[in-house]
Amino acid sequence: MTSDWLAAANFEQTHELVSAINTLSIHAKLALAGAANTGDPAEVELARSRLLAFLDRFGPLLQDIESSPDGTIVGADPRLRDLATQFLSAKRSLPQRSPLYTLSLPALRRVIQSERPENLRELVACLRDLRLLVEQQAYADVIGILGDV
Repeated sequence: MTSDWLAAANFEQTHELVSAINTLSIHAKLALAGAANTGDPAEVELARSRLLAFLDRFGPLLQDIESSPDGTIVGADPRLRDLATQFLSAKRSLPQRSPLYTLSLPALRRVIQSERPENLRELVACLRDLRLLVEQQAYADVIGILGDV
């Protein structure tokens, strides 16, 4: 596999993740605003499923990196590992106000699956910060595919 192919594959996965984040964020914001129609329920559930599947891959990698004395993990997807490293770096910077970095992963999963207003507020904040983190990494993939413009 060439690095161009890997960059393109990662860009596609990132696009799907950002799309899921956006769908769920729009749904949560509309629900908080009291809108009767908060989007296609099937699309919202698909977005939830994609986000939870991402956390299923991301969570164990975070634990492996945190438990490794030098932070080195062999056999992990290098782009996901980089994202996990960036996440942990942001989490360690103080003061941390975002629930994305203060919630445990099981608590984040519950927030993603909830429709309660207090959880939707947390969800919107978490999704905003996750999108920012993912988009920063996606920029590197675009440069990898298209070259420095």
